[in-house]
Amino acid sequence: MVNAKKQIIEIVNTLPNDASWDDIIYALYFHSKLQKSRKDLENGNYLTLKDFDQEMEAKYESCNIKRSEKGH
Repeated sequence: MVNAKKQIIEIVNTLPNDASWDDIIYALYFHSKLQKSRKDLENGNYLTLKDFDQEMEAKYESCNIKRSEKGH
């Protein structure tokens, strides 16, 4: 695994010289979220669209909300 400090330096070095603090922080935050997402995918920690639809259906039913058929 690549050292976090080296990764941070590589990310910062890809930014333009006039990058602001906000640009740098956002780039690091975005990269962090991408890494977490990749790990989640590798470990099977995700919902398929079908699973998501089933969860939402159960939530709608438990709240007595009728789902609109326009989207389907």
